[in-house]
Amino acid sequence: MSDTAPLQISCRFCRPLVEGCPSVFEVSLTSIAAEPVRDIVLEFRCTGLCGGLAEKSLSRPLNAFETLLLEVDIDPERKGTPSMTVHLHASTSRGRFTAHGSVRPAGQAGISILERPADMQSLTVQIQEKAFFGSVFAEGGLDIGKVKTLNDFLQLHLPVPMEPVTLSWDGFPVARSLKADGIFAGRFRLIEQLGQGGMGVVWLAEDTRIQEQVALKFLPETVCHDPDAIDDLKHELRLSRQLTHENIVRIHDLIEAEGTVAISMEYIRGATLSALRRQQPSRVFSPDQLLPWLRQLCAALDYAHGKGIIHHDLKPLNLMVTEAGVLKVCDFGLAGSMAESRSRHSRPGHTSGTTPYMSPQHLLLGSRTVADDVYALGATLYELLTSKAPFYAGSIEAQIERGNLPTISERRSILRIEDAEPVPENWQRTIAACMDIVAEKRPLSGAAILRQLTAASPPVIPVATPACATKNAPFENSLGMKFVPVANYQDGQKVLFSIWQTRSKDYAAFVKNSNYDAGEHWRTFSYKEVPVGRGEGERAEDSSHPVANVIHDDGVAFCAWLTKRDRASGLIGPQDEYRLPTDTEWSYAVGIGEKEDAKASPKDKYMGVKDVYPWGTGFPPPPGSGNYADSTAKSKFGSDWGIIEGYTDGYATTAPVGRFNENTLGLYDMGGNLWEWTSSAWEPGSSARVLRGGSWINCDSVNLLSSRRLSLAPGDRNFSCGFRCVLVVRGRSSP
Repeated sequence: MSDTAPLQISCRFCRPLVEGCPSVFEVSLTSIAAEPVRDIVLEFRCTGLCGGLAEKSLSRPLNAFETLLLEVDIDPERKGTPSMTVHLHASTSRGRFTAHGSVRPAGQAGISILERPADMQSLTVQIQEKAFFGSVFAEGGLDIGKVKTLNDFLQLHLPVPMEPVTLSWDGFPVARSLKADGIFAGRFRLIEQLGQGGMGVVWLAEDTRIQEQVALKFLPETVCHDPDAIDDLKHELRLSRQLTHENIVRIHDLIEAEGTVAISMEYIRGATLSALRRQQPSRVFSPDQLLPWLRQLCAALDYAHGKGIIHHDLKPLNLMVTEAGVLKVCDFGLAGSMAESRSRHSRPGHTSGTTPYMSPQHLLLGSRTVADDVYALGATLYELLTSKAPFYAGSIEAQIERGNLPTISERRSILRIEDAEPVPENWQRTIAACMDIVAEKRPLSGAAILRQLTAASPPVIPVATPACATKNAPFENSLGMKFVPVANYQDGQKVLFSIWQTRSKDYAAFVKNSNYDAGEHWRTFSYKEVPVGRGEGERAEDSSHPVANVIHDDGVAFCAWLTKRDRASGLIGPQDEYRLPTDTEWSYAVGIGEKEDAKASPKDKYMGVKDVYPWGTGFPPPPGSGNYADSTAKSKFGSDWGIIEGYTDGYATTAPVGRFNENTLGLYDMGGNLWEWTSSAWEPGSSARVLRGGSWINCDSVNLLSSRRLSLAPGDRNFSCGFRCVLVVRGRSSP
């Protein structure tokens, strides 16, 4: 096996985990070896009850830098816990090797080298797990002589199976022969190894010429043997040596000796912000903790940018804090050329940098501008305040291009970070501005970022009472639900509609803070944990999705609790109340109130207004109209699933609220997502209640009419039903 011949193996399930064992696995093999890899045999065994076994052999060598996608069928006869083990047997000119990997739904990955060439001394293991909202990433170097399995070195307890599991061997032939008290390049006395990662091996050393301790970074073989990378490094180091700033790690020299390349730099005794974050009680920093370091970081960036030098790979791992509390920016002049070299050997055509922190322009065009560093700074702050990079699961590149990012508060809620100090609104706005998909809209400098972060909050649009609410200035209650006016009645009574269907997080707050027995039905909807989002790991139980599988009385109880809560806090008046909307109010909200007889029963008004839909007239709906049965659902549930032909909204079941076009009143999802309970009876004397709006399961033109009603007993529970609140403001006139 060549010293520079890593082989990466990615194993992932090609279909969602439901019950029983998956029958098909997709395996992507990517060789980043400098020579062909031969005799490849992959063995798969389902470790569920079925014990299904399959084997796949490659009839030809896997060429250097080639990728193959294999499909392996396992036919389980009995159901069991979905899991698998993978054995790889392969060889290069340097000998045979065997690797073993496993993926288990308990969220642990175990990898061990069963057999190896004698000269293979180090192994870098990277694990990426796709959770319901993002992923977990970890990497560690293993000493083959001491550690046999990953679980002996690093135990990960993750919520769902990991994809992919990646094994990669990186050769550090000179670095691994170095020993404490040894001399490198006739100049550096080695003291101790500080760490090892994908970008090299770092030693603490004494530079005997200047009698000063330095950090020596020995570069990977892929860089050492890449003339273009070395030329790029020399050019960037000439620039970075101009940087003499107290918050930038000083670069000393590039040394080519003894068959390898090393960079000497200022030695920092401290820890990275990434490591310090993990030590926090909630695994996140507070804004007050970050602000002193952020001032130093912004000063360092403005200084470097003023000299025309872009960092190009800013992230928490490249920010160190000394024992004295001074922040230091690492790897100015290193990250770009080193990452580009590794990309040439692993992902041809891919730009340098670390993907979760890359701007769309950096990702797609390879741009190197101040705006790209500003974006990375925003992404770094986002991670330090939420514990996760902005985009970290599924197709990260596609998500970066779209730029559809939850706010910091929303991400914290999703990750159940409840005890940490809240992040002020101006911080959230500023970080979002740093990550704007349009480069020209980002702050121009570190100083501009600090001004926005520390500026007084902008004046709040005066909505002193719910009676003052308008479409452009909605009333916001204690749960963050927003309300806009829909109808005015006599005696100053005003009806405000929630712009969203009631979210899971709103209902969860009700269940947590009341004595109401809501049961578990509302928690368990999501087709046995089938992912239902746009390939980004979203699930129906995400807090921004509408609460589903609730009965009429659940909505009534929620409104009563919320009324009591907001009256007590003074947000609403003593006569104001939340409740479910009436059928007539709902008709006004969807735009057909004037076309119906207000005195008629819902039964009599059933489908009375023809060819009018929440999006307007005509069928099918235009793109962005709402969440209905579409091609995404068909791909999840099979060819028999009825859909609106040619329509795609990207969600198989529920979608997060507010993802589609609003109507003229500023209301979202008045068609689709979930049927909405109202307070109105189907007809006089009936106990059945009316639901409006259609849902994600509906596809035919009749069910999607604005005048379509559904009649259900108040105790009926259905996975396509939720509710929306209205706020009735009484006893005062509107402004």
